[in-house]
Amino acid sequence: MSNKNIFNIDDATLCGYRVGSIAPKEFGNEHYQNFEEGYAVYVLENRISAIFVCFRPGYREFESFTGETVANREVWQVDEYTTREDVEDVLGRPTKTWNDGVEISARHTGRGKVVDVIWNIARGPTLDYISIEPTTS
Repeated sequence: MSNKNIFNIDDATLCGYRVGSIAPKEFGNEHYQNFEEGYAVYVLENRISAIFVCFRPGYREFESFTGETVANREVWQVDEYTTREDVEDVLGRPTKTWNDGVEISARHTGRGKVVDVIWNIARGPTLDYISIEPTTS
């Protein structure tokens, strides 16, 4: 595992890319998807609009994230078996939830960001992904 593959929920960063910051020129205003290492960095109008980290292998052709996840300034062990209770222990109670019969979502809002945690309930449940976006005014 590479030390550069750090998903920091506190700072809304992944591998040094920060949500809301100007996208690197090498992105060319395009999304960057690393299917093998389980993440994507999305770009809108030359800014990083969202970070997506996959935890269930095979979700939309992504493998599981191969790096470390940090929350509350500590390394957080996250995988496809991470439960809603595990997430609430680390991120607190969600500000919003929904269940469409296939997926369950827990939204955590605060500190200038929105953190969405999505589980697939048709498969177990299993943690599919965590995404971070900046909050909108």
